[in-house]
Amino acid sequence: MRKIAMLTLTCGWTVLAAGSARAQCTGDQYLAPVGDPVATFGNAIAVDGPWAAIGANQDYNDNRGFQAPYAVPQFKTGSVFIMHFEQDKWRQRQKIDCPDRNRFGGDEFGHSVAMQGNTLLIGAPMHEGQDLHRGAAYVYELIDSTWTLVDTFSVEEPGGREYFGYAVALDGDVAAISATGAQNSEGLVYIFERIDGVWTQVAQVNGAATGTNDRLGMALSVQNGTVLAGASEAASGYGAAWVFEKVNDEWVETAHLLPSDPESSGAFGRGVCLDGDEALIGGRQSSGPGRVYVYRRELGVWNETESSSFSIFDLQGTSRRFGARIAVRGDTALIAAPSETVNSGSGAAYLFRRMDGAWVQGPRLIASRSEVGDQFADAIALTDTDAWVNWRDHIFGDQYGGQVHVIDVADCRPTLEIISPCPYAGALRLSWTNATPGGMVAIFFSPQTGQSSLPPGGPCEGVSLDLDPRNLQLAYMGDAGVQGNRSVTTQVSQRVCGGYMQLLNILTCSVSDPVQVD
Repeated sequence: MRKIAMLTLTCGWTVLAAGSARAQCTGDQYLAPVGDPVATFGNAIAVDGPWAAIGANQDYNDNRGFQAPYAVPQFKTGSVFIMHFEQDKWRQRQKIDCPDRNRFGGDEFGHSVAMQGNTLLIGAPMHEGQDLHRGAAYVYELIDSTWTLVDTFSVEEPGGREYFGYAVALDGDVAAISATGAQNSEGLVYIFERIDGVWTQVAQVNGAATGTNDRLGMALSVQNGTVLAGASEAASGYGAAWVFEKVNDEWVETAHLLPSDPESSGAFGRGVCLDGDEALIGGRQSSGPGRVYVYRRELGVWNETESSSFSIFDLQGTSRRFGARIAVRGDTALIAAPSETVNSGSGAAYLFRRMDGAWVQGPRLIASRSEVGDQFADAIALTDTDAWVNWRDHIFGDQYGGQVHVIDVADCRPTLEIISPCPYAGALRLSWTNATPGGMVAIFFSPQTGQSSLPPGGPCEGVSLDLDPRNLQLAYMGDAGVQGNRSVTTQVSQRVCGGYMQLLNILTCSVSDPVQVD
């Protein structure tokens, strides 16, 4: 029996490596500021094309020689770091500090960020303005390869503590900015439109049923003339969400969304995401792993679907916050569980794939080194090829700071690893990862590699295998395991030696690389 090496994948599993199998979900890059670590780096992430904006809302940038957590709180003004993809890597291109910071800092500039095209929106909810913690938001545009301040938004409500800029969202010429402390903490959402190149406030909205301390706008999403705003403290702490749409040139409330099981949920609306006529809303459960609720708009009416909610197999820990952050890109969703207990540390994120209208759980992403107090997946972003996941509050050597993990998920396929008795007959061990948790896998065998397709009438009809169709055999079919990784042992004869095996994840119809039995 051959000796094997241990590999730790960024998707969070330790697997057995042997033969020629290639680890999937790789190609990671760990982003950090140039120079010393920066506290809370990665508390907010926005990515569009070759540009990314990463917030560090408690960055101490007053050049007094201290760094969080040891800096005096009032001097934590905050910064936003601009990354650019060049020469096959993300590299820091620019650092943006608060342009009109408070006298004693504490603006939390970079608490929220949104980016689309050549426009960047940054929230600073603790900015003073004329009153304490009134808040502000800043618009930057890409001019001659430099992100340049072009406008500043603020509110004029008296009294302070509006926390304007707590959440921001951007879609084309529409920007939505929340003030969660406005009107006795009912919360307001301000909507701005860019008209002939000039940003103008066009609406100030809240829900007809909002009340004191509901904090509307804890999370925001905007798309195609629709704004989705979460209020995780509404409904006596169960949470709620509101939909606002532009009707006849006016922004009006069109839906008040509540979970179907409010007694077993809480903090509904802490994470929200719009995807066309679908709204995804996160809420924890008093018992169980947590849930993301899916609503669909049909003929202008939003209804919760019964078959498309998100749930997790074998979620670890007791305080998970599954659904605290949600990102969707095409048929892929990334859901954060920043308080899940992982290897004595904290935080995980989960990939889901939309299959035939339903969301199917995929790989679990965790930090490569996790410790107690870490905040992994407290902020996320998703592109066509990568999952962006932050790693806050980590100690690197003797310094305290954050990172952002960029994880290649475009080809996040299952892996198959083999420990064989060859050249003798005996026990063959098959180990796999990245299959659908709770799903089914099939493993095929052929004496040679080649090209074959699965026959019609069965699961994954027409899917290609890298195995010779002559003497193609089904070697194993069974449960994928509660986390999508499992090992099984079977007795084989010498005839399998030198042949090849390939795994099929039946729910997603994705396949591993072929692995030689040697």
